[in-house]
Amino acid sequence: MAHLRRFVLLAWGAAALSASGLLFAIGAGPASAAGSVASVTGSAFGFGSFSIVGPFGALKNVGPTPAVTLASNASNSPQSGTAASGSIIAGPADLFSSGAITVQTAGSLGAAGSVSSSSDVKTLNTTGNEPLTAADAASSCKATTSGNTGSATITGGSVVTDDSTNPPTTATVPANPAPNTSIAGVVHVGAAVDHFHYVFNEQSTSGGVLTVNAVHEYLDGPLTSGSWIAGQAVCGVNSSSTAGSGSSGSSSSSSGVKSATVPATGSAGGTVLSSVLLIVGLGLISAAFLPRRRTQRQQRQGRGPS
Repeated sequence: MAHLRRFVLLAWGAAALSASGLLFAIGAGPASAAGSVASVTGSAFGFGSFSIVGPFGALKNVGPTPAVTLASNASNSPQSGTAASGSIIAGPADLFSSGAITVQTAGSLGAAGSVSSSSDVKTLNTTGNEPLTAADAASSCKATTSGNTGSATITGGSVVTDDSTNPPTTATVPANPAPNTSIAGVVHVGAAVDHFHYVFNEQSTSGGVLTVNAVHEYLDGPLTSGSWIAGQAVCGVNSSSTAGSGSSGSSSSSSGVKSATVPATGSAGGTVLSSVLLIVGLGLISAAFLPRRRTQRQQRQGRGPS
């Protein structure tokens, strides 16, 4: 009888352990299923000025140019644009000038969907009159259902931070600036002093969409206000779950990069039940060996089993 009891306990214990493993796999499966890209946001431009006002009056916005934009269903992918040069002039001041510019964006929908955008601006400061000089300023980004990444590179970059010294005071721009690296400076206009600061590899996220600006100059006044950007790349995807055969197990966000996925089987409930079965199974297996261990202990004490 003891052997039969032990066999039954072992069998039930093994069954409970097997069931716990099956439930865990079922509960975890939908939560780890890959998302599917339902729509995309992708764009890029070379340069543009925004709301610049100074002693010369208000400057009409320049650009953004060249500029490319993806359709939300990526039906026009890929997109690319070029310009032979770029220029932003505010009154007597040269704010930005460059050589060739290339921009592009591409994307796709579905389980392997993604968006990639980039902007490359060559030879900044062709006039020789601007605080920022660089051989190249480039930005790029990529978005998938796993998240967004972005970066910028500034080749041979330097900023004149004070033009009143002899020689002028300069700061070197890192070749691979950390996100939102800032360098501030001043420009002397007669007896007045105007302030500015550049942000390199400027990154911001809104509604799950990542924007990367290779260069963003803020004109801090008091004489001149506004800003201009060179090398912008924008990436974002809106995903829906591919788990299961229907849509009842997923929800998607119209504004985010990723949407939350709720498994139809209820992964939290499945995890709890599998844990309970795991404990029961281990308990049954332990109980199967309990009489044998008791007998051995009694024998060591010189008594037979009761």
